[in-house]
Amino acid sequence: MRTIRSIVGAAIAGALVACGATTPIDGEPAPIPDGPVRFENVILADDRLSVRVDFIGGREFAPDEPCSIAYEGTTEIVGEELEIGIYAIQHPMPLAPDQGCDAMGHSRTLTLPLEEPFEGTVVRDVAGQVLFLAPPPGLALVGALPDGWDLRREGNVLGGSTPRWERVWSPDPDPWPAQGASMLTMLQAFGGPVEATGADPRTSVQVNGQEAAFWFHAPSGEMVVVWSLGDDELALVGYLGDFTRAEFIGLAESVTLEADASRYPLAAAEPSVDAVQLVTCEHATGAYRVQVPDGWWTNPAFEDEELGSISACRFFGPAEFDVTTGDREDPIPEGVAIWIDFLDGGCVGFINPTLSSRTTMIDAYPAVVTELAEGKLETNPAFTYQYVVTLVPDMACEEGGRYIYALTRRDFPGDYETNKHVLDEVMESLEIREP
Repeated sequence: MRTIRSIVGAAIAGALVACGATTPIDGEPAPIPDGPVRFENVILADDRLSVRVDFIGGREFAPDEPCSIAYEGTTEIVGEELEIGIYAIQHPMPLAPDQGCDAMGHSRTLTLPLEEPFEGTVVRDVAGQVLFLAPPPGLALVGALPDGWDLRREGNVLGGSTPRWERVWSPDPDPWPAQGASMLTMLQAFGGPVEATGADPRTSVQVNGQEAAFWFHAPSGEMVVVWSLGDDELALVGYLGDFTRAEFIGLAESVTLEADASRYPLAAAEPSVDAVQLVTCEHATGAYRVQVPDGWWTNPAFEDEELGSISACRFFGPAEFDVTTGDREDPIPEGVAIWIDFLDGGCVGFINPTLSSRTTMIDAYPAVVTELAEGKLETNPAFTYQYVVTLVPDMACEEGGRYIYALTRRDFPGDYETNKHVLDEVMESLEIREP
């Protein structure tokens, strides 16, 4: 395991309360926080060589203002995690007689360099919390959502003794409780208490035969149920205007945990071209070979009068599907959740706005992982998650580019976030033959 550490001092970025409503002894510097400052947000740069850390602190440093504070930050890559510490620096100028500092917090930002690209998604705050740069594996999935209720936002929940993630579903594109929007919120604590409750009184209910805590606040109609699933504790929040109590408990009972990497074993048996439920498969041109997650299905080679020749190992789904249900306008058969193909000659481009993009390596070949918006605006929800692997990096696509591209879409069967995770696992197993 390689450890990388960097430290920078800055006259930017914030601090916690620099000093309170006190009267320091004449000639002493203003007090500063003892120990690391807890931050609120982390953004990894596109090149993965720096991070922006946002936190609340004292006023911005000024050489002639002893109540201002500068900060320094440390970064350390340990295994697959990035550890970050933010520390206040004592101001060199002492306070004037009878001078005190206010306790107002200020939004501050500190940018920290990394000595090599950080490829992970877990950030550990040395002040005591864990944040995720992307949706973590093993997320809770609600299986009985009404039609039109889509995932609208998700992110870290700060504070608490364990890492927590929040997801919000609603028929409204931008729901907020204060505006009376219909919404369902899931809080998930990974390996610890969720530390969420509702308004009194508290009662008990059964969720799949397990005792769970339940709160109902009559004035607002808010319902909260808290229960454990595996090693995680979950809190589901909804409103009586959207669901009856029985329907709300039914939603809780429909919750399952998304399989993480350890629950998607990739078998290593020899491929069977006669079956459609394979453990490995190979594209007919020999361009690539992948392992198929346990329980998933892929297509064998297929000849169709309308579609022509369909190579094996193009379509993947969590259940058996009929390859013949595709057509020339949309060659992807019904029931397919992941599509992979090989392009020999030409270019790969995007029409919809890009919501996120990162570079990676797939079997030593450069690749771009992109998430595209559903509509023409960057504010539209995510619709497509795709990989484009460049097989001839030094050749312009107009001159005969060769690519492997793979994607999943929100309108494909199953949960979009789960399919994204499965696609990541499949692409990690991909073996590319020499072009």
